[in-house]
Amino acid sequence: MSKVIDGYTVTVISNKDLVERALDWQIEQCLDSIGSAASDQAVDEVTRLVYDTPESPNYHRTNRLRESIKFKPNYAGKYVDVGTTNVEYAPYVELGTRKMKPRPFLKNAVENYTKEYESLAKAILSQ
Repeated sequence: MSKVIDGYTVTVISNKDLVERALDWQIEQCLDSIGSAASDQAVDEVTRLVYDTPESPNYHRTNRLRESIKFKPNYAGKYVDVGTTNVEYAPYVELGTRKMKPRPFLKNAVENYTKEYESLAKAILSQ
């Protein structure tokens, strides 16, 4: 926006766009960091709850569940999804069945480490 004052042209340049882009970048970094940390925690939880227990004669461990844990940030919505990819039995492990107790590796990864994710977000967003 330009305005003539006492014969001089004064142009006001807003840095709003620059600030918004910088904030968006920080939010993206934050979501990536939290997603990475949460998926790592989910891997640790599934290892503890499933793989570090005595093997059942009813199934063979392939590490497929552990290796399928991924995160996907949604920058527009400002959230991150953490879950498994293409493992049809993951919900049964997480929630249990009539014959199998639940082993909530995703729920634990979120609930047990919330303070860590908050600290991570604060550190990134305060830069």
